[in-house]
Amino acid sequence: GGGQERLGSNWGDGFVTDPKWIQQRNLSDASSFFKALPSKPYSVQVALGPHMYGPSISLSPDVGPVQWEKYTASWGHLMKPGYCSSSANTTTAISSSCQVYPVVAGEIGSSFLNASDTPYMNDMAAYFNKEPRTAEYSTARMPHWFWWAYNANSGDTGGLINDNWQTLNWQKLQWLQDNLGLTPWYKQ
Repeated sequence: GGGQERLGSNWGDGFVTDPKWIQQRNLSDASSFFKALPSKPYSVQVALGPHMYGPSISLSPDVGPVQWEKYTASWGHLMKPGYCSSSANTTTAISSSCQVYPVVAGEIGSSFLNASDTPYMNDMAAYFNKEPRTAEYSTARMPHWFWWAYNANSGDTGGLINDNWQTLNWQKLQWLQDNLGLTPWYKQ
């Protein structure tokens, strides 16, 4: 499932199992991974962690419904109803089982220096929060995420602290509060 960059959705991705998307985008098929996973003793301990960055990093110009459709095709469907597979059974012709996977955004981030990043990040937050305008696409609220990065030398995203390593980047902290519900330590 790692050869799915042609989806143009996000990095750290590789979860598409929908034949339509696989054929249209010439993606690798992650189905064999998800078919084998339920038989593993650790299957209930698996969490998926896609990475999402704005267009200045991911080079994907998609926002709004196109962006949300890609999220759903890639990992959103795995949160609810989950990955469903059918298999032959000796007592019944076909048995179907579904497994829901927790999804945590493994990395999200932006320097917010490129104007195209703001709409992307705002639409990403709308999907995470399952806002009404995303209802057709969003399958479940996703309150778990990791911001990349805290440190100032992260390169493409910059940090939550500025280059002097002493002052906070208030623009990013405000965005996190306004869009993803961050409650900073100094407000608790």
